[in-house]
Amino acid sequence: NCILITGPDGAGTRRGGHPVAYVVYRDHTVVSTAVYDVVSGKWRLAACISWQASGDHIYFLKDCPERFARVEEAEMAGLEHSKSWVDRKLSSSVLP
Repeated sequence: NCILITGPDGAGTRRGGHPVAYVVYRDHTVVSTAVYDVVSGKWRLAACISWQASGDHIYFLKDCPERFARVEEAEMAGLEHSKSWVDRKLSSSVLP
């Protein structure tokens, strides 16, 4: 389940006024935002995945080729791609 981080006016915002989607998934914190691509006139996703296992770790999900007409679509895609990344990471670290 994800939530939109909200500012005092009730709108989802962060520094620079961009909306942010946030979720804790399988002990990983995911923050997803959308970045406007002036060339295509659409939104692209950007996400940050962080976790702590014998120290702090961080992974940035960026440079995805997908573009989205709506900012909310890019944010949600960032969350879904991040969850898939976490699932792959955890399944590859499981010993038989």
